Amino acid sequence: MPGPKPSIPPCPAIDHQRAKQYNVSGANAGGSTTKRNTSLFIQICVIGCFARSVYHLGPNGAGARTKLIINHVLGLNRLALAEGLVAGMKAKVDMETLLEVLKDSAAYSKAMDQRGQIMIRADYGNPISRIRQHHKDVRLILEQGQKLGSPMPLEQVHQQVLQAAEMNGLADADTGAIIEVLRRLAGIPSR
Repeated sequence: MPGPKPSIPPCPAIDHQRAKQYNVSGANAGGSTTKRNTSLFIQICVIGCFARSVYHLGPNGAGARTKLIINHVLGLNRLALAEGLVAGMKAKVDMETLLEVLKDSAAYSKAMDQRGQIMIRADYGNPISRIRQHHKDVRLILEQGQKLGSPMPLEQVHQQVLQAAEMNGLADADTGAIIEVLRRLAGIPSR
């Protein structure tokens, strides 16, 4: 005699009302669609237990393409932050105050929280992610843009700045070190 059927424990990150869309409200048997949907629901629940949020983005590969888009925007946010901080250095603005003002403005991005102090202090030795890793992502982003027919002129400039960073010995430095390329171009000595 088989034992009790396993149940999916409640997961705070998942809306169990959505289970109905996956046809799994207690169904353990059925056609392949029910089994596939049950498996999908279980996967979403497991991921939802440790992820901040879960999204269905489309067919196989959509998640990977979305990750590249996220890295695209994130990288450009870091580059814009670096450019703004260098402009602040040239304007002789207090960098700590400038960063706080930027964080409190419509220009805010998480890049400011993650890389702002790293850029101001030129502390690239304990990398969260490395220039060479992000440069690889940028190459993939540009390849994706070309395949999709999506113009990416800002990403092309970003790639050139990353190439300059690598050529200047920053390949293994934190991605915040991208500011060093702009500091050099602005005539501000590197730290």
